[in-house]
Amino acid sequence: MTPKIGVILLGFGEPPEYNEHTYYSFRNLGKNLIDIGIIPKIVLKSKRGTILMERNNIFSEEPHPEPDLIDAWLKPHTEFTEFIPSRKKIIGLIPAPRKTHYLLKGMEPGLDEPDFFQFYGFAICRKWFLMDNHSPFYEHTQPQKIEVKRRLEKKYGDQLLIRFAYGNDPFPEKEIQSPQHVVKELINDGCELIAVAEHFHVISDSMSKYYCRQSILDGIHQTGKDIPVIFTDQIGDHKELIRGIILKIKEELSTVEQGTDVAIFLSNHGFPITKIGVYNAASDCYHKNAKNIFESTKKAIQENIEWSGKLIVVQVFAEYTEEKYNPGGIKTKPLDAIRHVVADGFHQVIDIPYEWPGDTVDTLINLRYAYGIDPPYWDENFETRFESNGILIKICSALFHPEYRINAYFERACEVVDQSIGLIKNR
Repeated sequence: MTPKIGVILLGFGEPPEYNEHTYYSFRNLGKNLIDIGIIPKIVLKSKRGTILMERNNIFSEEPHPEPDLIDAWLKPHTEFTEFIPSRKKIIGLIPAPRKTHYLLKGMEPGLDEPDFFQFYGFAICRKWFLMDNHSPFYEHTQPQKIEVKRRLEKKYGDQLLIRFAYGNDPFPEKEIQSPQHVVKELINDGCELIAVAEHFHVISDSMSKYYCRQSILDGIHQTGKDIPVIFTDQIGDHKELIRGIILKIKEELSTVEQGTDVAIFLSNHGFPITKIGVYNAASDCYHKNAKNIFESTKKAIQENIEWSGKLIVVQVFAEYTEEKYNPGGIKTKPLDAIRHVVADGFHQVIDIPYEWPGDTVDTLINLRYAYGIDPPYWDENFETRFESNGILIKICSALFHPEYRINAYFERACEVVDQSIGLIKNR
C-alpha cells in the first residue's frame, strides 16, 4: 500500500474578529516574538492583575471621568480601578515604556497572566476596532485555499489528505487549526510524509521558519515519529502571480489620462535591517525574498507595459522604517518616495500592495499609517484615494485577480507534492 501524503495548506492567518478566543491566537504570536528574541523575556515578569482600557479610546493618555472599561478579553468592568499613567523610563529591571491604563490589582481574569500579553492584546484590539472589529483577510484568502485543495484532490486523488492550518488560528473556539494540531491529526490519520504549501508571497525566517514551520516540526516531534516534511518556495515571484499584477496595473492605467507621468509603488510589509532585541533581523531571509519578488515583478512590468507618459516602479515599505530599524533610510518610506517622485515631475502614484494575498491589518491599517492617513480609511472596495504634495495617490486593495494567485499557489503546491511522491518512490 502506498504511504499517504499529508498536505497542509498553511497560511499565516488573521482572525476575522478580535475576541476572548482569538486573544490566545494573537498571544501565541507574541510568545513567538519572545521565543526568538525580538522581545526580551523579562517582559513576562510583571503580573499585576487585570489591565483595563477605555473601550472607545484604548491607550488614552488621560483618565476619563466615566470610563467604559474592558479587559483584554473584551469583558466589561465596573469595579473600582486604579489609573496608571504611562512610564517612559526603565526603573530597575522593569521594562519600559508602558502605556497608560487602568488596573485591577491582583484580580481576575488577568491574575497570573503577564501584563505584556494583555497590553499586546489591547494593541491588536485597537487595530481591529479601527476595522470595525472585522478583518477581511480570511474571506479574501480562504477561497483561494479552497480552490487549490479542490484542484489537488482532482489531480492526485486519494493519495493525499489535505488540511488547512494557520499560524494565527482564526476560529479557535470552533475548530483548532494551529499547524501543530493539524500535523498531529494527519499523522494520526496514517500519513507518513507531510508536504507543506505556504500561502506566503514573501517567506521570512521570523514568521515562517521560526513560527509556522516550527509549529509543524514541534507537532511531529510530539508524536514521537520520524516523519519527513517538505516545504514549498514562496509564491510572490511565481510567473502566474506576476501576470496578475501586470493585468492589475494595466487596468489601473486604463483609468489614467494618457501622457500622465505615473509612479507605481509596489508596497511591502518591511522588516528591520538591524538587530531587534537579540534577533539579528538583518540576516532574516525576508530581505532577500522581498528583493527577489520586487526585481522580478519590476522587470516584468518594464517588459510588458507600454505607457504614453513616464512610468517608474518603486519599492516602498510600510513598517520598520524608523532610523533605529532602518539606518540611512535604505528601505524607502511611502512619504519619502512621494517627495522623490514629486521632485521628478510625476503626477500620480498607484500603490499595489503586492506582498499579501488579500487585505489585512498590514494593508488597511499599517500601510495607511505609513502614508500619514490617521485614522486610516478606505472605501467599499478597500481602496483609498487622496492627494499629497500636490499629486493624486491611490492605494489599491491587496485582493485583485485571485485566479492568478490560485494558479501560482496550486503550482507551488504541486511542486511539493511531486517532491513528496518522488521521495516515497525512492525509499
